[in-house]
Amino acid sequence: MSKSIKTWAVLLTAALVFQVFSFLVPQQAKAEGNIYYVATTGNDNNSGSKDEPFLTIQKAMDVASPGDTVYIRGGTYYITSPITITKSGEAGKPITLAAYPGETPVIDGQNKYPDFNFATYTYNGQTYEHSWEPLIKILASHIVVDGLEITRSYGKGIEAGNVTGEIRYSDITVKNCKIHHNWATALEFEHLDNSLADNNEIWQNNIFAPFDRRPEDVRWPVILLIATCSHTTVQNNKIYNNWGEAIGIWSNFRTPSQISKYITVQDNEVFDNYAVEIYIDHGAYVTVQRNLVYKTGDTTFYRDGAPCAGILISDELYGDGTPPVGHHRKIINNFAKGNLSNIAYWYQGVEGSALNNDLIAHNTLVDAYNDGIYIAAADHINTRIENNIIKQSSGNLVRTEQDPELHFSHNCWSGSVSGIASSANDVIGDPKLTGGALGENYFKLKSDSPCIGAGKEITSDVPYDYFNNLRSDPDIGAHEYNGSSPTPTPVMLFSDDFEDGYANGWTTNYGTFSVVNDGSNKAYYSSESVGGANSYAGESTWDDYTVEAKIKVDSWEGTNSRAGIVARRQNSSNYYHMFYSKSDSKISIYKLQGANHTLLASSNVIPAPSTGVYHTYKFEVSGNILKAYLDGQLMATATDDTFTTGNIACYTHFQKAFFDDIKVEGQGVSPEPDYLFKEAESYDSKLGDLIALNSTTVGASGDAYVGWTQNNDYLVFSNIDLSKIDSVETRTATIYDDSTIEFRAGSPTGTLLGIINVPNTGSWAAVDKWATASAEFSDASGIQDIYVVFKRSGSGVADIDWIKFYLNSDTPVSGNLLANPGFESGSEDWDLWENASIVTNNAYSGSRCVRIGTGIGGFSHSTITSGVYENTNYYIEAWGKADSGNNIYVYVDCRNSSGTTIQSFTMPIFNSTSYVKNSLQFTTPAGTTQIAVWTWKNGTSGYVYMDDFLLRQD
Repeated sequence: MSKSIKTWAVLLTAALVFQVFSFLVPQQAKAEGNIYYVATTGNDNNSGSKDEPFLTIQKAMDVASPGDTVYIRGGTYYITSPITITKSGEAGKPITLAAYPGETPVIDGQNKYPDFNFATYTYNGQTYEHSWEPLIKILASHIVVDGLEITRSYGKGIEAGNVTGEIRYSDITVKNCKIHHNWATALEFEHLDNSLADNNEIWQNNIFAPFDRRPEDVRWPVILLIATCSHTTVQNNKIYNNWGEAIGIWSNFRTPSQISKYITVQDNEVFDNYAVEIYIDHGAYVTVQRNLVYKTGDTTFYRDGAPCAGILISDELYGDGTPPVGHHRKIINNFAKGNLSNIAYWYQGVEGSALNNDLIAHNTLVDAYNDGIYIAAADHINTRIENNIIKQSSGNLVRTEQDPELHFSHNCWSGSVSGIASSANDVIGDPKLTGGALGENYFKLKSDSPCIGAGKEITSDVPYDYFNNLRSDPDIGAHEYNGSSPTPTPVMLFSDDFEDGYANGWTTNYGTFSVVNDGSNKAYYSSESVGGANSYAGESTWDDYTVEAKIKVDSWEGTNSRAGIVARRQNSSNYYHMFYSKSDSKISIYKLQGANHTLLASSNVIPAPSTGVYHTYKFEVSGNILKAYLDGQLMATATDDTFTTGNIACYTHFQKAFFDDIKVEGQGVSPEPDYLFKEAESYDSKLGDLIALNSTTVGASGDAYVGWTQNNDYLVFSNIDLSKIDSVETRTATIYDDSTIEFRAGSPTGTLLGIINVPNTGSWAAVDKWATASAEFSDASGIQDIYVVFKRSGSGVADIDWIKFYLNSDTPVSGNLLANPGFESGSEDWDLWENASIVTNNAYSGSRCVRIGTGIGGFSHSTITSGVYENTNYYIEAWGKADSGNNIYVYVDCRNSSGTTIQSFTMPIFNSTSYVKNSLQFTTPAGTTQIAVWTWKNGTSGYVYMDDFLLRQD
């Protein structure tokens, strides 16, 4: 017998989030859709089969339905009008337009098509023009374009989305494409949600006017444009030698809700473009990380005799209306060299434009043409510039206004700086980079770099470096010299070779599995050819690991037969799996989420694994990276973060198979518990004349806190569910050794829940000296007020910044389908109706909530589609309170794909004058694809308050 199982956990430095699913009815994966073929030798009167392909791509896309794939055979397809995709796929069943494996189809506009909708410019007596139309136009959702070459368009290469914004589409993926020598934009995403541009090579676009000019003479489109999108990622692309802005995040500005938001630009190589390399123009919650942004010295693409900016933030003034301004942008872990300014903020006169709660950290910036960092004057707000290397052989290290809202700290400057940019924790001198040939290794630290270990501890914001190594004792710059791999030494979590003759620890979910003799060995046999047969084992808390199994089939039984393994199995209808499929002769990685079966990645076509012998299947899940191997060879890699934990399973589909020598090696850690976060200054009430809010007492970091506490002073946080609290953590400062903080239920002398011994930090918070400490909570129940009581025999106790109440593992606080559930991002993702507004007082937790009053009114969340399934159980909760005589009603509408309400549910009425939590469990009816959550206040006087919504699958 060889069986072992081990559960382990290591505390993360930043909280990870559990996703909780508990479907009770097994649902089987559906087979893939139809496959159609297009070839230059085809005919549109054909069937579209491999032997009878269509001639035109348009014909194939008109025929394709959700779940279908259109393979384009190699050759050149001369296009005279845009290929227009108007039929949508479905969640888990996209329509895929892809290159036939191993072949390269070329979509060619012949430098004259599309031949309508022109932009025309006259400059120095010469006329320049291009079309605004693309070779491929996507006006649909759930579409994948994979592996095409797009060239010689008289306009754009690919355009996805509705330019006017009247309709929003979602779930568009463009990957593995080569887009070049087009007269305008290469790839444009407009008014899209949940979309991806991945691993594309893009060069020589906007070639309609390939010469140096001013924008007022001849303008230039953006090369890869993300316009008024949300939850969209641009990654792994190589973009160079284009006559425009390489990557541009742009927004319409008719209403603030139309700003581009939740955009990620990562792992791209961007160089030698004409206008800007990476440009955030009117963007919110944008992350630009791990990009290589540089100039080679090729003056062909210089503008006004100089290279363009590297990473640029601005809010340009153009068009009509009041533009929304950007905020909450993170520029982290980038390598940049030789740009006009390596990182810059440019003020264009738009009211409210500024650096606003932005973070510029852990970047390595070398030899900018003018400025390492340039920040124009504006009314900046709470922006940190920390842990950056700025090295200049000439030019300016930094140009910035002396604005106290710009917080420079722990930067390495190759020469001295003064004013606001200088801090006592800076490193002045040569950062000692590796150098050599320009590339990623150029920017690495040498072993004697003074930047090693000299950084500020901000791992909660930037836990990894450019190379995805963990930061422990942070270095300055994008490279962590002693950074460790996020993959710790593997630990054997589970193994089974079935030689004891038993299947202990295994549970068959569907099909028939048993231990059998297989020659001289024993194996676990799936003996029934049914769809979605599986048997599972292991722990639901496993997160990062590798599962490996030897699998043998005696014969491949049919066109739909599969065999493989499952990882991060949440339950019978939520997991990842990798398998070989006879239907397409590929190793594939799929996600099953409810009724949706989504292809995440697949290999090229391969020969079927030989019958009668064992082959080693391995499935690696680490963070959001999923990798599938066959016999030691990497076959497919996918990126997805839907499931973070779960056990394993053996899997077959209309196929009998033997499984043996199954093992699981752990490569990660278990998530840290969720917590309820309270800023100290957000207390509901207090005792003590000497407790002062930080409008007058502000630490060196600029953080608000509560100070001047004395013995028996207290803060009160109301209506906390004590049954959910396991422990508490505080961030404090004091000069004493005997300060304590007591946590009591109901009153300052009520039941003692826990005591924190406050660490002596040697100074008060005014010089930015903080320490954290924690304590276990005793068992308690009920929703009560928590009194935070300061104790010390002498004068003065402690300054306190924040409190984290850690929630026990049975508390279902995660998997929230609602964005911005506590209104901490203002009205993002919410529509405020009559008399509704975001306020910074009376919040249940955090610093914001919604207030309605004094008249009638309400608000609603933007319609939820992601994670919504028919015939599925859901749970919703919210906190609310109302002035006397007022009621708050919360409604949940289940809608079909047309937006028509099928069934509506109502939560219990809120009418308490103090915060209470109400909840509702409901089941979506057949046909549900959307959920709408909205509220209404009926009183004509007084106010009501709502906070902390949660909607999840139950």
